[in-house]
Amino acid sequence: MRQLAGPLALHAGFFSAGYGLLATFGVLRDATLARWAAVGGLAYVCGVIGVVSVTIVLLVAGVPLTMEGTGVVIAMLAAPLVVVLLRARPALRPPPRPSGAEAWIAVSLVGAFALVFLFGLPSVGLRPLDGFDAWNLWARKANLLFWDGELPSALFRGEPYARVHSDYPYLLPTYEALHLRSLGRFDPRAFHLPLWLLLGAFVWAAGLLASRVTRPAVWAPLVTGAAILSIPGLLTAYADVPLAYLLALAALSAGLWIERRMPADLAVAATLLAGCAAMKNEGLVGAAVIVVGCWGAGDGPPPP
Repeated sequence: MRQLAGPLALHAGFFSAGYGLLATFGVLRDATLARWAAVGGLAYVCGVIGVVSVTIVLLVAGVPLTMEGTGVVIAMLAAPLVVVLLRARPALRPPPRPSGAEAWIAVSLVGAFALVFLFGLPSVGLRPLDGFDAWNLWARKANLLFWDGELPSALFRGEPYARVHSDYPYLLPTYEALHLRSLGRFDPRAFHLPLWLLLGAFVWAAGLLASRVTRPAVWAPLVTGAAILSIPGLLTAYADVPLAYLLALAALSAGLWIERRMPADLAVAATLLAGCAAMKNEGLVGAAVIVVGCWGAGDGPPPP
């Protein structure tokens, strides 16, 4: 029972923390329930970044990793959600029905991806963690966090950890360690499930962001096609593909801010850029490129 209830509670917590952050940013003000459902993928990604980032800060401060402590972090980040719910009380309106050939194309492609995602859920845990870098650079750190619950300072001191890249950020290992702790056991096959959830959240969030600036016949094939093509790389359990997801979402959010000059878009983009920097060293470079690209573009007046 723990092996099912624990992960469900943790990942539901990521959703609630992400919704709390989006509520703080003003994304959910006066929204319908259909709107709340539409931003679910973005909420999950922001929730993972927020909860794990706070957890890493606490680890640096000497606070051990525990599920109880994670629950407190989730509750703090989700608190603004309660305030918004009490004030706004989202209206129960049916979502708009697809109209036109383009909309039905988008629905069909996203539906087909959803089937791939759901059928993959039971099987991703059967895949062994057989990539050297996947184990040495990421899972090994998650292993130490799982058993000790403290920032693995041994990684910063010579052999036998001289080649594990202790300079790499800890967002992915901490995310994996939290999943393993919620599971209640250390299982190398369990590393793939949280990554698979990021895949689903990426399509969910990218579809929402891209639909604001382009037509369904453009964003639906691009988003679902990119997700399907990324699956072999994702199942290596390296950080590169999750980083690519975050960079894509950050670029979309930053582009929306340039297009609309809404503070909520900027706040979402900043959160995603922080996630990029915390995922891998290359993510900091990618985040810097996006920031520099937006620097001049954000100086002009908002579009009419």
